[in-house]
Formats: sequence, C-alpha cells, structure tokens
Amino acid sequence: MSGRDAERRSTVGNRRCPRLWTEVDGAFRPFGLRARQAEVLHRVGDWARLEAICRGDLDLARGDAERGFLLLKLGTLSAQRGDAESGGRMIDAALERYREAGHAEGIEQCRRAQLNILVSRGAFAEAMAAATRLLDEAAARGDEATVCEFLNVLGIACLEQHLHDDALGYFRRKLAIAERLGLPGDQLTALGNIGCVLHDQGRYREALEHIARSIAICRRTGDRFNEYYAVYNLGKAYEGLGQAADALRCYRDDLAMARQLGDGPGEATILEDLARVNDAEASGPESTPRP
Repeated sequence: MSGRDAERRSTVGNRRCPRLWTEVDGAFRPFGLRARQAEVLHRVGDWARLEAICRGDLDLARGDAERGFLLLKLGTLSAQRGDAESGGRMIDAALERYREAGHAEGIEQCRRAQLNILVSRGAFAEAMAAATRLLDEAAARGDEATVCEFLNVLGIACLEQHLHDDALGYFRRKLAIAERLGLPGDQLTALGNIGCVLHDQGRYREALEHIARSIAICRRTGDRFNEYYAVYNLGKAYEGLGQAADALRCYRDDLAMARQLGDGPGEATILEDLARVNDAEASGPESTPRP
C-alpha cells in the first residue's frame, strides 16, 4: 500500500474512536462517522483500509454478536478477493459466534454468505437446494428483497453450469423485483449477470446493452467493486463484436481498477486479454471475430 494509505489507516486501533457497529433493539446499526466511512470504502473498493478498520474493531468487540458481525464482514472481503477458502473459514467462525449469541438475523446472513461460497467451490446441487428452500421461506413471509438474494445465487449456480436459459430466468425475475422495489444494487447485479449469460450465448450486442446499464448504475451509486467486474465484461462484449479498440479501452480502464483494488489474479487475467487483443490487431482485421 502507499504511504498515504498507511497514514490514513494509522488511527484504526485508537480505542477512543467509536465502534464501527452498535446493537440497537437486537439488530446491528452503523455507528457514527466510522461506519459511514466503512460503507464508502466498501463501495469504492478500498478493501485494505476497510479490512484494517474491521480488524481493529474486532479487538474491541464486546461479545459474540459483535464478533460475528465483524468476522462475517472480513469473510465476505476475503471471498470478494477470490480467497474462498479463507472467506469460508471466517464466515463459519462468524456463524458460530452468532449461534452463541442467539442472533437469528446474523445466523441468516451467514447462511446466505455460505451459499455463495458453495457456488464458488462448485457445490452447485447443495447450494441450489439450500437457496431454493430459503427463497421459498422468504417468499412465504413476503420478504422480496431477500428473495432477490436467493434468485441471484440460483442464477449464478446455473450460469456456472452453462444452464443459460435457467440462469436468465432467475436473473430476470430478480431484475423485475429490484426495479419494482427501487433497489439499485440488485438492479445493477441483475443487469450485469444477464449480460454475462447473453455473452456466453454469443448475443454480444444484447450483452453490451445490459452491461452498459449496469455500469451506469454503478457510477451513479459509486459502486466501484461492481463497476470493476462490469467494465471487464463490457470489454469481453466489445471483443465479441470485433470492436478491438473499444475492448482495449475497457481492459485498460479495468487494469487500473484491478491495481487500485489489489486484485493480483484479476490483473494477470486482464493483461492476458490486452495481449491477446493487441496481437489480433497486429495480425490484421481478419483475425478479429465478428458477430
């Protein structure tokens, strides 16, 4: 990290600072400036500083419920960085802390996070069975926002198995609910995931349109993390259309974001894509795919 980041992280362990989260009426709520700062850091992708804040607050946690919340946050960060094994261990530890505290909401959040870990590990049947059961429970109690979360898990599990029509069905259901409820985070992920399915089907122009809509929401809401993935997918759509210059522009923008986020494996993948498209351009237009 840069010297500036190290300087700004130096007050994390200051015990005179308020905790990141506090419990109100049995549920956790953001507390003060540090919580608002944490929300911004997660959205813009400054994961190193956010992790330092959470680890600092973990040392100050008053009981199992607080420790569960912070472990869940740290596990989610690890999973987003591509370390599913470490993320899974922390989420499992968070679940145990929540169980010790008898915190039903926290237990439910951990179970949702575990579903994403199962999908990332390729345990699709197990993940889909659990997600379907939890989706039905959420629908029965009229919790449509939670329904969106499980529709996303099911869609991603289908996408990973190349069940494209099923994946589109789940993602489109999620998009319809998110648009009706006015949930921008769910809208942008649904649009981006629909774009991924369409790309896999060779429907590059439609994929581009959905991904561009997702990026617009990311930029309007300041969601740097999801913008990072969406810009990469936009580059893939342009590449599929044979628009090499646009694809290169997207990959270069995404490379800068990968370095900002500290995503080493992502950076390596983007560099490979840049080299491939540059080589294709140097070989002449006949080597570039066309729709």
